[in-house]
Amino acid sequence: MAYQIIFPEKGTNQSAEDRWKNGNFTNRYFFGTVLQKHPEIAIRLINEAAPDLHVTEITYINKEQRQEPSGLSKLVYLDIKAVLADGRTVMIEMQVRPQGTFIRRLRQYRSEYDVLKLDPGDAYDKLPDVIQIAVCCFDPIGTGSYIYGYEMRDRYTSKTLTANGQRLILLNSKGHHGEISDELKSFFTYINGHAAEGKLVQMIDDSVAALKYDEAERRTFMKLADYIKDEVDEQLEEIYEEAVKKGIEQGIDQATETGILNGIETMKKHGFDDQTIFDIITEQFNVSAEKVKEVISKNKAVC
Repeated sequence: MAYQIIFPEKGTNQSAEDRWKNGNFTNRYFFGTVLQKHPEIAIRLINEAAPDLHVTEITYINKEQRQEPSGLSKLVYLDIKAVLADGRTVMIEMQVRPQGTFIRRLRQYRSEYDVLKLDPGDAYDKLPDVIQIAVCCFDPIGTGSYIYGYEMRDRYTSKTLTANGQRLILLNSKGHHGEISDELKSFFTYINGHAAEGKLVQMIDDSVAALKYDEAERRTFMKLADYIKDEVDEQLEEIYEEAVKKGIEQGIDQATETGILNGIETMKKHGFDDQTIFDIITEQFNVSAEKVKEVISKNKAVC
């Protein structure tokens, strides 16, 4: 039997209820929740991304303590963090849309995790080795490989610096060359919205379908969806009000421009992609696309 993700038509303005009904594995909430509830799926995905790990067991970090973080960084908590039997940590996330700052955001997430692992006075050898895996629905590097793998290497001898304990694996669903298993190819086909077969996609598809019958998860999703929207609206309103205060003596047009720049800077810091920033700014500040482009053009160093 073939399994397939059906994506809503582009341009469809979906309510939170619609997003729940149409939710699939590429949605961060469904991705994180399915992997939390079904560690066997996470294990298969980890082993497909890094067959050398030979993972048979994982222990989730704070599995039962998912909380709504404050600020726009709340989306971080939907990423999966698990400990392998040998003590290494694996971080897994889904990235649907391209972002110019995507790789740097991965670096920030790992850095934040490192900070939380050490208390004052702790020795640095308490930091666990970290393997970051990002499932990308786009080519994050642009050379067409199915998998990109990075570790710190000496530029002169090409020897890997294993002492720093960092490894980054990017899974590219749009890839077209490289040696990967049929299972992983089928998974890529599936998250790209095409019919696919295989044990992994069957497990994922069945788990997503079952999740939609979980009323408690539906309520959590709805609350989070509203929380995100309210938080973004509130912060942008504060940005605009502050900009107006700063720009009163310079005239309202200057205040609007300051607000736009502050809004762009804030959202970039929190990982918003350029198109989302552009859409939010034009709506929030009630300005034309031409006006936003003009401000960006005048302030290229900031934007």
